[in-house]
Amino acid sequence: MYQGEAISVLTRAWQLTGDERFLDAAQGCLLPFTRMIVDQGVTHPFRGDNKIKWYEEVTRLPIGHILNGMIYALWGIRDLKISTGDELANELFEEGIQSVELALNHFDSGFWSYNTIGEDDTSNYIASMMYHNLHIVQLNALHEQTGKQLFRDTANRFNSYGLHAANRIRAGMVLFRQKMKS
Repeated sequence: MYQGEAISVLTRAWQLTGDERFLDAAQGCLLPFTRMIVDQGVTHPFRGDNKIKWYEEVTRLPIGHILNGMIYALWGIRDLKISTGDELANELFEEGIQSVELALNHFDSGFWSYNTIGEDDTSNYIASMMYHNLHIVQLNALHEQTGKQLFRDTANRFNSYGLHAANRIRAGMVLFRQKMKS
């Protein structure tokens, strides 16, 4: 997430000033996305599936795959891709979008969204109301950016969960229990 945000800021600074040092720094921020966490990068296979490379917000073990962090990372990469046509940024963005598509169903509890998916089902973490709503907004934005209907459909399903008081109460109770354990 932080790498993506840095890429966005640096890309915009380059656009405003024309100073190539900002562009060089933005492109340098792409390098951690090409390496796994064990190799000083920010990428980790989603639940051990090497076809799904997740751009991790938190790079310490045990891994918890965070949906909003992945999307923020993608947005930074997208900014550089759109602004410069950078081939590596394009490749990383497309690979990241495909990974979100493949992993997105894991973030659906059936009544609410998960903020974090652990390496096993016992370490999934339910989203707070704020993060649940953020997921909806982010997924709608990804749909607008990519045209992929899965993102809109999932955003609509997550939104429908929040319309039911029983789901909001259940999510709050699950979140409370999880916070009491930690």
